[in-house]
Amino acid sequence: MEDRKYVAIVNVPGYLPDAEPFTFDSAREAWEHLLNERNLYEDEWFDPDVDAPKYSVTSDALHTMYERAAWERMAVEDWDGTGIVTGNDVVRPETGWVYEVRLAEEDGR
Repeated sequence: MEDRKYVAIVNVPGYLPDAEPFTFDSAREAWEHLLNERNLYEDEWFDPDVDAPKYSVTSDALHTMYERAAWERMAVEDWDGTGIVTGNDVVRPETGWVYEVRLAEEDGR
């Protein structure tokens, strides 16, 4: 399992990616990246002194995947660490976002 590489992708309708997706050595690192990106985005729009809870259901779902991706849990669950979390944009709730971790292709991506 250590030889696997993972790709973290954020798919936002109406926007093309401006760079290749990030590649990580573990699923946990990939999920952590997506969680951090979502939380940074939400930090721009939520006021922790006013908004409770501070982070959205989408952020909570990403955190769950991050926690689930510990190697020992992946082995017990017979899970390869890949998956998808969907959620709404915090500014335009009618717009859905897709967060994905997948195995990197063997061509180096």
